[in-house]
Amino acid sequence: MPGKSRWSSLEPRIVADRSFQFLRVLAHQLHWLMLALVLEVCSIASATTIVALAIDKKTILIGADGIVIGQSKATGNPNERVPFCKVRCVGHSCFAASGRYDNDTIRYDLFKMGERELRRNIPPEMALNHLRKKVLQIMPRLLLVSRQETPLAYSRWLEGRPVIAFLFCGFDAYGIPTIVNWQVRLNSSGEVIREEGQSKRGGEEQVRGTVLGWSENIAAYMTQTPEWAQHARTDPIKTVRDLIEIEISASETAGRRDVGEPICIVTLTAEGFHLDAPDACKAQ
Repeated sequence: MPGKSRWSSLEPRIVADRSFQFLRVLAHQLHWLMLALVLEVCSIASATTIVALAIDKKTILIGADGIVIGQSKATGNPNERVPFCKVRCVGHSCFAASGRYDNDTIRYDLFKMGERELRRNIPPEMALNHLRKKVLQIMPRLLLVSRQETPLAYSRWLEGRPVIAFLFCGFDAYGIPTIVNWQVRLNSSGEVIREEGQSKRGGEEQVRGTVLGWSENIAAYMTQTPEWAQHARTDPIKTVRDLIEIEISASETAGRRDVGEPICIVTLTAEGFHLDAPDACKAQ
């Protein structure tokens, strides 16, 4: 129904003690950053911008723009802009995705797949590897149906835009902040190019970052303005917002309007996550 939002509820969580005895902890809140749609849409086409920064040895910030463009089920408008939460978190791990992450025809939902990996409470690298294998299995069907239903988006993939890109943020076995990402591109013949993902870890000396989706203007800014990293240390939330707004402005200038506000920003530590800029995303 138009205007309906999907939120999480309180769920029990299993934790292990040192003797490997499992206790059920009731009323432990799983804070989901869930989808928030003003209108229901199908054939979602997303030109997302996602920024993830490992600020130091304790903290990761993840930010994303908050709109998608798709065909409205209510009005039939093929270019409906709706708010959409592109960051999902459970405990001390987060997932974010860009590109074609939804298709009703083949019952494909990348965010649900990512959320299942978050629930497993495993290191980011392991979660990414599990999801990567699943994505590659469904890729032939997704490409076939996308070529038929959204030929414009498919043509952009042939020109080099990623079909799917996603990342996991969390902490490795040693408690080090970790950002891992992976994406899929096509060549001009429509054949899948499997690109290995990248891994970034937090440290004392340098801010380490990953940008997915529309990021060309952010990359140029980072090259021309090396002091951005120092700004990230002193005011990380503003830095993430400013970087995303660079791509929002570029999208508006180019007339695409496919990257836009509201912006969601999350701070992630080993203790959990904090929603710094809710906007499109809300925690129950």
